[in-house]
Amino acid sequence: MVVVALGVVGGLVLLFVLDPAASGLFPPCPWRWLTGLQCPGCGVLRGTHALLHGELALAWRLNPLWCLVGPLLGASLVWSVTRSFGVPLPAVKVPPAGAWCMLLAVIAFGVLRNL
Repeated sequence: MVVVALGVVGGLVLLFVLDPAASGLFPPCPWRWLTGLQCPGCGVLRGTHALLHGELALAWRLNPLWCLVGPLLGASLVWSVTRSFGVPLPAVKVPPAGAWCMLLAVIAFGVLRNL
């Protein structure tokens, strides 16, 4: 878990330094390249770059779902890493119904953003 956290931090540093919209380092979305439609993840790299630079409105325009889910995923990662160091925190468990609801929300977002 610590290795994952270090990878995330390294990726965030890279995204802070390099703008995905201007840098040729980041590949385009294959789904958008093939279909011309935005997938639910389109705009996540550029949105994360914007969030890291405090540009909340731009990040929201790029991918509003990521603006809501990204901080929750970050908090979950911090929670898990903290638990891996032996801090007595309760385990976070998502019931199957919750996982299905999250999947349906992502699919609905992907469909609605292309209407």
